[in-house]
Amino acid sequence: MGDAAHAPAPQMASGAALAIEDGLVLAEELGLRRSVGAGLEAFVRRRGQRCRTLVETSVAIAGLEHVRRRREAYPLTDAGHRLMAEPA
Repeated sequence: MGDAAHAPAPQMASGAALAIEDGLVLAEELGLRRSVGAGLEAFVRRRGQRCRTLVETSVAIAGLEHVRRRREAYPLTDAGHRLMAEPA
């Protein structure tokens, strides 16, 4: 989980936070379900969109950094920070 599943761009400084969220959400979902499989499915449903958005944003940031368009990356970094500030 965490960076192994969805590594954010370094500019977002959220890799450790995502790993902690993953652990907490997985523990919650496993505790609510009768089987590990059901818990894992609930975990993926709950985490999927948030993590996908952060990975896509990170890819866009890295692309802009690569072509030295850093100023254009700042709003994306801010959007990622706002998303991370929302409850998991």
